Amino acid sequence: MNSSPAQGVSSGSGRLPRVARGPRPRRPLSRETLAERAFAVEGPDLSEELQGIWDLAVRESQLAAELMRRLAPLWVGRDAEGAGAHEGDVEDAQAAVALRTTTTVSYGQIRDAHEALTLFPLLFARVEAGELPVEWLRRVIHRSRDLPEEDRQGLDRVMGGWEFGVTPETFRSLLGELITWFTSLLDLSPVERAQRRRHIGVPVVGVDGTASLTVTGPVPEILAFAQSLDAAAETLQAAQRHALDEGPDGEVPFDEDGAVRGSGKTMTRGRLRYEALLRGEVNTDGHEVPSARFAILVTIPFLTLLGRSEAPALLEGKYPIPADMARELAGECPEWMRILTDPVTGAFLPLPPERYRPSAQMVTHVRLRGPECAVPGCGRASCRGVEVDHIEEFDHDHPGEGGVTEIENLHVLCWSHHQVKTGPDPCSWTR
Repeated sequence: MNSSPAQGVSSGSGRLPRVARGPRPRRPLSRETLAERAFAVEGPDLSEELQGIWDLAVRESQLAAELMRRLAPLWVGRDAEGAGAHEGDVEDAQAAVALRTTTTVSYGQIRDAHEALTLFPLLFARVEAGELPVEWLRRVIHRSRDLPEEDRQGLDRVMGGWEFGVTPETFRSLLGELITWFTSLLDLSPVERAQRRRHIGVPVVGVDGTASLTVTGPVPEILAFAQSLDAAAETLQAAQRHALDEGPDGEVPFDEDGAVRGSGKTMTRGRLRYEALLRGEVNTDGHEVPSARFAILVTIPFLTLLGRSEAPALLEGKYPIPADMARELAGECPEWMRILTDPVTGAFLPLPPERYRPSAQMVTHVRLRGPECAVPGCGRASCRGVEVDHIEEFDHDHPGEGGVTEIENLHVLCWSHHQVKTGPDPCSWTR
């Protein structure tokens, strides 16, 4: 892929579009013009209050820049040739502890800081000087991530001299135009550019027992996919309508709970699109998909189960679900599981010293006790790609001299952090 010619030009070369000259506000927004622009000229007290807010916002951006300077070195050698798959995992976890956040968030902040200092030094300097809100810099960083590094540095050279006394709407519009221009100079067709952005996001869990999944891809593919779902929903709706017209003997497709037959109305198109997608087969190109390592666990308070309390249940030990949903799930479950512990202390008895692998009941208990990877800040759920780990390592050569297999010496680690712990330079992960 060839970089665009913009990587080596300046705004005065004549090769950049008009937008590269930057905004030319007729009434620049500044601390001095704030009162007029905010319609607070006739209220001296309000004007002074707004200027105080302006000063605090400037200070907040400067503090964010100072934090970026401290975070940037934690990027270490992730971009270096031959860097390992887990390069930077330790730094992400350490920063997550200090920031009191998750490793996903700390990784994003470290990456933003590294790119701010290495790819956008001019804009970063404007933030440090209090002339540019840090959120505007972050927008430049995130919006330009599909460009080659050379073009992102060119973007910094173009925007580094801009006058930023404009509204956020104007800034976003000009940035969008400039990035579109840089993108248009790449040796990629619009379809190829869109294909680089195919992905499905991680589930976002709501507070009402629902979750959402975002699918991103080229417009033609997504629209074709949506049309195929529409066609499936239309076909299923017609089949349901036909079954209802046939009378009580007609088999209604997708009516497992009898709601359609009971109401005499077909499912909505939106619901049928969901059902068709949920029940469809995932194409793995002939590769066998192993069975799930874990069942999805729902922990239900006893009184909730009896209907004497509306206390929420927990899905996978971390996602609250409404009491009525929990009771419905329990009623549909063909079998229940209970975890038996010591009748006096409620604790598991340790296995014999030579026993390395925990029992299935112990694994389930550990998952319920720690529904996420034990590394502070890592939010990977224990139902996906986690491994039970001995906190004090089990000595395979001399069983009994190392950590024993007992509940208090076990926790779950996601596959990535387990690799870091057991790799060439092991790290001790504890909560």
